[in-house]
Amino acid sequence: MSILVWESNQAELIIITNIAICSLILIISSISHGSTEAKKLFVLVFSVITAFFSLSNDENLLRLIGSITISICIISSIIRLIRSNQKKRRENSEKRLSTLLKNLSNNKKVMDQKSLKQSKFLVSVSHDLKQPMHAINLYLGSIERILLKIKMSENEAKNSSKSLQKLKQSVSYMNNILDSVLEASRLEQGFTKIILSQVKVNEFFSKVANQHLKSTREVNLSLEFITTLDDNMTIKSDVRLLERIFRNLISNAIRYTKKGGIRVRLAEEKELIKLSIIDTGPGIHPKMKTFIFNEFTQVDQDISDFGNNKGIGLGLSIVKKLAGRIGAFITLKSRLGIGSIFTLHIPKTKNQSIIKKTDDLESKMLKEVLPHLITIEAKETIVLLVDQDEDSKNAFEFLAPNLGIKLISGLSSNQIISKTTNLKKIPKLLIIDSQNTIEDPLTSIRKIQEEFNQELPVIIVTTDAENESMLTKSNQAVTLLQKPFSSYEFQDSVNKILAKSLEIKTKKVP
Repeated sequence: MSILVWESNQAELIIITNIAICSLILIISSISHGSTEAKKLFVLVFSVITAFFSLSNDENLLRLIGSITISICIISSIIRLIRSNQKKRRENSEKRLSTLLKNLSNNKKVMDQKSLKQSKFLVSVSHDLKQPMHAINLYLGSIERILLKIKMSENEAKNSSKSLQKLKQSVSYMNNILDSVLEASRLEQGFTKIILSQVKVNEFFSKVANQHLKSTREVNLSLEFITTLDDNMTIKSDVRLLERIFRNLISNAIRYTKKGGIRVRLAEEKELIKLSIIDTGPGIHPKMKTFIFNEFTQVDQDISDFGNNKGIGLGLSIVKKLAGRIGAFITLKSRLGIGSIFTLHIPKTKNQSIIKKTDDLESKMLKEVLPHLITIEAKETIVLLVDQDEDSKNAFEFLAPNLGIKLISGLSSNQIISKTTNLKKIPKLLIIDSQNTIEDPLTSIRKIQEEFNQELPVIIVTTDAENESMLTKSNQAVTLLQKPFSSYEFQDSVNKILAKSLEIKTKKVP
């Protein structure tokens, strides 16, 4: 800024002096709330003016000093205005930001509450639906066995078989939806527990893959299992979560593949085990690859003919979250019209130890015993059932003769005990519904086992096996079966339990 210098008379000097004094007053007022630099500037200017006014008689010099003072005052005022405006804007911005953050926090709380309510509602509905679905599965198994015994013409047999197959597919679809909703809820609320154990990779994945042979053949697809791993290769992981991930991926491949087949491939890469599920399905559009693992995301209907392969879009989202829980991750490669490759990358166990092979004699005995267990005379295989749900109880009673077992049911342990007073043989198995409100499951187990003075094997039928796994800690002979399950799953569990008890008895014989 240019310095103002006037050539004037004595009056002008007085005016300039007065302006300088006023300027100093303004500076004082400006620095009262100002910074340390402003205060230092005031002291410097005041000292210079005082010195020159005291020691100099030169009017021009006094004019110069006054002009400098005025200029400094103007600059100071401008700076003060700028800072004042900045402060106001900052305060306004802080207020707006504070308001926005408060609103955001309140909205988040509201959304979290709504999400929690929705989650609880879905879980509640799923639990309520699982009970009738559980009964439907058991009745369906009974109907299937009855139809196999009825003599029908070839055409009637074909139509009944086709109708039954469609019914089983529909029930399976409902089961998958209920399981997906419960699984998503457990993951969202952090209820999924990790239980690590040694897993023989080839044996585990080949066993699960073979369980899908029937479903692939039913839709005229091939299923291959290829591995380059050593048979003794093991990893330390959660068996339950690994199985869920693999079943979900292979079920998706079967669902979307119309022709060709599915290949399961195991390979080793540095510190990872790669499990690849390769299908010859329609493929996934590149734009969908980014969103395919999001919740409630479904493949485009035009691409996958989704109308015949319904779902709710939770499967891959659950798979991704479950993989993260065990330290694994999933990659996807896909080309439209050719197929897709979903690969699960599983970390290998450090300092892995090779699990010893199962005793050949035990293995042979189990293989020979299991297929024949259901041919035992029904009177010899007594099973106790504690269940207050009439539909479920009736379904079990309807199914029991077809499984070669004699079922004794009741609402509580007291009813069971009253019905078994004249039994000459000890029951082989105890089945209890965890939702029984008449009597706590642990109480039922304790009372019945005390009555027979023997630790009977127990199957606990539950809608949420994950959160009721605590029951297994209180009784080592407890097996959890999650509703709904098919009659074949139930039969398989019964066979294994009875085979185990038979194995124990065999070992005791000298």
